Amino acid sequence: MTKFEIAQSINGFKDLGRIITVNGELDFVVGQIYDNQNTAESWTDRDNSKVAFEPMTNGTMYVLHCNQVPCHVVDYENEDECLDLGALGCEDEAECLVLPTTKMIVTYVSTENDYEEMGYYLVKMEVAERVESGFGIGCSTHGGYRPGSGRKPTGRTRRTFQLTDTEYAKLKELLEQIRATK
Repeated sequence: MTKFEIAQSINGFKDLGRIITVNGELDFVVGQIYDNQNTAESWTDRDNSKVAFEPMTNGTMYVLHCNQVPCHVVDYENEDECLDLGALGCEDEAECLVLPTTKMIVTYVSTENDYEEMGYYLVKMEVAERVESGFGIGCSTHGGYRPGSGRKPTGRTRRTFQLTDTEYAKLKELLEQIRATK
């Protein structure tokens, strides 16, 4: 089974954590929906993880927290599941799988001063909604029609010509004259 297929078997609501380390900085903003990039993600059960947490010395670290997330708690006694996930001998991680349709909204982002003191940014989230359909490879719950959104039509169409520099200069001049008379 794939990670996504296993994640579909929701068997708990857990207080989860996830650590992301990147070169540069991420732009977490209060009120935004966390982007899991349409993949089933591995998080850890904060109440049962036995892995020691130590801030990294290189890169920018983000510690994400979200409470009562619907998830699949990995069954470390199920050898097939552990083999499929590559999680044999990883009981201390207390891994939980979160579906790509689980939407979490950012409710708190620590400050630059907090980062300097702690060595990481803390990002707190809460479950915003859980979309019941539309998940899967290539599917997304982002975008879509919204009244008044998008670029307004100009009546123009992109066209391609192969021109010499002289032809381009004359065509550009002619186009400017036409647009000036409108």
